[in-house]
Amino acid sequence: MPRLCVYRFDPGATFEGGLVGALERAELAEGAKVVDALLVRRDASSGDVDAVALSSASGDNRFVVLTDFRMNADRRAKLTTAAFDAHPDAEAAATTLEPGAALLAVLFGGEASASIADAVERAGGRLVADEAADEAAAAQLGLRLRQTGTA
Repeated sequence: MPRLCVYRFDPGATFEGGLVGALERAELAEGAKVVDALLVRRDASSGDVDAVALSSASGDNRFVVLTDFRMNADRRAKLTTAAFDAHPDAEAAATTLEPGAALLAVLFGGEASASIADAVERAGGRLVADEAADEAAAAQLGLRLRQTGTA
């Protein structure tokens, strides 16, 4: 049965590529199926909001969009627009975040990944929701972020 996990990162969390690596390891090494992932964050210094959805790409470059988001400011702006277009409720969730905070929703095709849970903990995040999901869950990632983001 699909699982939806939502993680919250308070200000001071460190994003240095560990989550991207964990998402890749989850599928390649653990055999977990990552159906979609959605990250929204508020920049600590500027207060700007940005977001990225794994569903923004397909095939072999699914994880490339996450690296582009992290490393390329121009691409980050385009990926943010695409993420909010695909998940409009995510933008509302992002506005509730304090500067430096972030939310990550991961929809698994089965059991949740230990690699992702470990990477979240190392980055300074915590699990705020872990629940059974249905086939409509991918379309509702932004809504679940909004519902659990203030927890």
